[in-house]
Amino acid sequence: MTIEQVHFGLFYILSIPLCLLGVSAGLAAVAYACWGRFERAKWLGKMCVTVGGVSGFWLGAVSVGLEFSYPWIFAIPALLGGVALALSYLYRNSPPLARFQFTIPMLLYATVLAAIVACGAKLWLVDDTDYTRRNEIRANLARMNSISGTRVLGPIIGRYDGEEYVPHEIEFSLSGRPDTLVKIFADERLRTCDSDEPLRKVVLHQVGRVRFRATVDSSQMDYPIEVMGINVGPNGLFADQFPFPLRSIDDFVDHYDELVKIFETWPREDQPGRFAYEIDGVEYGEIEYWATEEPLGR
Repeated sequence: MTIEQVHFGLFYILSIPLCLLGVSAGLAAVAYACWGRFERAKWLGKMCVTVGGVSGFWLGAVSVGLEFSYPWIFAIPALLGGVALALSYLYRNSPPLARFQFTIPMLLYATVLAAIVACGAKLWLVDDTDYTRRNEIRANLARMNSISGTRVLGPIIGRYDGEEYVPHEIEFSLSGRPDTLVKIFADERLRTCDSDEPLRKVVLHQVGRVRFRATVDSSQMDYPIEVMGINVGPNGLFADQFPFPLRSIDDFVDHYDELVKIFETWPREDQPGRFAYEIDGVEYGEIEYWATEEPLGR
C-alpha cells in the first residue's frame, strides 16, 4: 500500500461520516424550522454551521495538501444549517404547526432541498467524468496547421470524486495526406504547446501501418515487461537509431517519409532486434524490440 493510498483512506474515513452526519442534522434542522420548532431548529442550525464550516475548512485544507480538488459536497451541512437559521428568523412569529399539519412553504422547501441533495449526489457520485485534459489536447491539436484528422485516445478511470478521461495516445495525419498516420504518447505539453515545440516525453506508437512493441528485461526486475511503443525523444533509448531528432509534432511531419522507409526494414516479431541499455553509464539490462503490421483504418 502506497502513502497516497493511506492518505486517501484516512481522508475518507474522517470525511464521509462527518458529511453524512452533517447532512442528516442539517435536514432535521430545516424540518424543525418548517414545522415551527424554532428553538430546536436554531440549535441544530448553529451546530451545522459551526461544525460543518470548521470540518469543511479542514477537509478543504487536507485536499489541497493531497493535491486534488476540494469535494464541494462537504459544504452542504453548513449550507443546510444556514437555511434552517434563516427560516427560523423569517417565520419566528408564526405559531407551531400541529403534528400532521403541513404548509405550502414547508412542502416547497422540502421539495427544493430534496432535489438539490439528489442532483448533487448524482453529479458527484455518478456523472462526474472529467474530460478536461482530453478536451485541452484536442483543441490544441486542432489549431496546428501541419496535421489533420487528430484524435485523443485513452481510458476512463475512477477517481476519489468520480471518473476522469486519461489521454494515453494521440493520432494524426499529415495535412493534405489522409493516407498517413502517426500515433504517439499523449504528453502533457500537448495541452498548450505549438507544433514545433519539443515535448517532454516522446514515445512513438505507430507510423503508417507499422506499430511498435518492446520487451524490457533487467536483473532488477522479476520478469520482463512488455511496453507499447519506443521512446525516441532526446533521452530515449531509441533516439540514437534515427539520423534526425524526433522531439515535436513538426519533426514527425517533416520526417514522415523517411520514417516509413526506416521501419520497412525494422525487425519483426519472428526475428526481434536486441540491444543492451545503460543507466548512468552502468549496463542495466536488455531490450528486445519488433514491429507489427496494423491497418490504417480508424
